[in-house]
Amino acid sequence: MHPKEFQKKIDDIGRGLNAENHRERKQALIALQAELASSGLQSAEKAALRQAIQLLFDRIRLTREEEQAAFERESAENQAFLKEKLLECIEFIESHLDDHELSWQKLLELQDAFRGRRLVPHEREHLYGGLQQLFQVVKKRREEAFTRQKEASAKSFASLDDEVDRLIDQAESIELDTLWRALLDLSDKVREAGLLSAHRKELMDRLQEGFVVAKIRKEQRQVEADRESAANASLIEGRLIEAAGQIENNPLFKENWQLLLDIQQMFRELTLDKDRRELLYGELQALFERVKSRQDQRQESFEAAADASVSHLRPMVDRAIELARTSREFKKTRHFLIKVQRDFKGRRMRSEEREKLYSRLQSAFDTLNRRINEHILERKEAREFRVDSQISDLQSRMEDLESLIAEDLEKISLLEARIEDTRLLNSTLPGDDQWLSQLQIMRAAVDKKAAELAALQEELRTYQDRKDWLDSIQ
Repeated sequence: MHPKEFQKKIDDIGRGLNAENHRERKQALIALQAELASSGLQSAEKAALRQAIQLLFDRIRLTREEEQAAFERESAENQAFLKEKLLECIEFIESHLDDHELSWQKLLELQDAFRGRRLVPHEREHLYGGLQQLFQVVKKRREEAFTRQKEASAKSFASLDDEVDRLIDQAESIELDTLWRALLDLSDKVREAGLLSAHRKELMDRLQEGFVVAKIRKEQRQVEADRESAANASLIEGRLIEAAGQIENNPLFKENWQLLLDIQQMFRELTLDKDRRELLYGELQALFERVKSRQDQRQESFEAAADASVSHLRPMVDRAIELARTSREFKKTRHFLIKVQRDFKGRRMRSEEREKLYSRLQSAFDTLNRRINEHILERKEAREFRVDSQISDLQSRMEDLESLIAEDLEKISLLEARIEDTRLLNSTLPGDDQWLSQLQIMRAAVDKKAAELAALQEELRTYQDRKDWLDSIQ
């Protein structure tokens, strides 16, 4: 065989090696080792292959050691778990000394816990031995408890036997419900007394005699109850007939409903047998249904009217809100809102829908009032701005006129001084008339500007009065 073929077999054996197959892989490796020894390969080739085989043997040894370590770890974990459970059983048994059946069940559960758990043999023997000792302890306690139970049963039987005799003797004389409760209570007492089955059966058989007497008395009482039930049924039936007539003639729901509630109260207060109660109560329910049906019809009519009112008013309210928010025709908008408000009157509507729509309409009124106030304020501010602008313009023009008049007066003064100086030097001079004419023209111009200034002052007073009036508006 070629060395590569040997190497491939070695690789195949090593591939997938694990704790489950390492034994069979080891046997295959031993067989391959023997085959290599008898092969005709050269010494160097054999040495290389033996080294590869030895490495694989080392891997198998490590796998076995890991498997053993894993088993020991698992055994230690199982030992710790079972030891803890064993201690729990001991504590449980000691805390439930009187409940031997429960203790026995606990031990069986622990016994099941041993199954399938891997343990070192001596540890399993040690722990299982402890479990068997606990079984012996509980078994002994069960036997001792049974002995004590027999003694206690005899004592309890003697005591309960006297109670049963006394109750049976009184079965004909004491009140029936009291007798029935006493028989039930004593039956429970017998069952819970921890008696042996023979003692329990004897007492229960004798108590049955008392139950027979009680049943006979109950039957007698039932006959009397039937008579009372028949009389009560006749009374209620009469009331139902009267109620049916009143309901037909009375349109008021609350009165009819209260009438039926009063009859319903009679069912609670009067004794009736089951059949009569069901029959008469069915008639009462039919009257309830009739009253309710008529009320439902009225309610349906109201609901339809309410839906129609909402369908009618909602778009109008939406339109009112839109107009209040956007329209500049405030007077028309207010008239429309008032019209919608009046449209609410007399309409049948559910209260929550009426409140919701009316609240939205009121918000439209609020929006409109706010916009009207804002509009008035804006107009007032605009008028104030125009008046202030006019006053400012007049004051500017007046300042310009006053400046021009002052300049003209100064020129006139200079011209008058010049004419006067000239006259002092010469009585007349060429051009004197021209200067006087110029002086006259200048004085006329000043008078004209003074008149214009007076007119502006009057106009200014008019605008200032208007400003005072605007300021007085709140």
